[in-house]
Amino acid sequence: MELTEILFWRRVDQIGLDSCRVFRLDDGWRIEGAAVFEQAGEPVQLSYEVGTDALWVVRRARVTGYRGRIPVDLSVRVYAQGAWTLNHRSQPAVRACVDFDLGFSPAARLLALRRRAALRLRTASSEVAVLSFADEVLLRQDTLALPTPERAVFEQVPPCADSASNIRHAALPRRTAFSPAAPGWP
Repeated sequence: MELTEILFWRRVDQIGLDSCRVFRLDDGWRIEGAAVFEQAGEPVQLSYEVGTDALWVVRRARVTGYRGRIPVDLSVRVYAQGAWTLNHRSQPAVRACVDFDLGFSPAARLLALRRRAALRLRTASSEVAVLSFADEVLLRQDTLALPTPERAVFEQVPPCADSASNIRHAALPRRTAFSPAAPGWP
């Protein structure tokens, strides 16, 4: 396992931070990170881990933390036949979705952008399974909104200087869009 990137964002519309690390594995990639923000007047802290194959196709994800006094512990699995499960419950609404959106983190944009680059896709359109952590369900969205400065909700924060490291610290445009229409979005 090799650490390849570190990213850090702050919300520009309200209090909130998100940071993740990207790891190259023998058979794919892993993104792990954490987000802290407010939703409906309650503090939210969520840690996440997303595992993909070598072409950035999501195979599993895990989200843990809390929303106010409510614990969050969600496990997503994607099977070769296109079936998705959330906490071992089938999610037929997102069957055959191509992309995955955490529903609360700009790291989801990294997944879609890398998958499209790995497959040399020119179109930004795909079926997206969006995690609604508050409702504990996966919902289908027709497309994943790619970053545009005018829709920015997150801003990438420049990293501290690390001259001894070969780790990349930038992967997305400085201002990162996040779909406010996503389920579970504050």
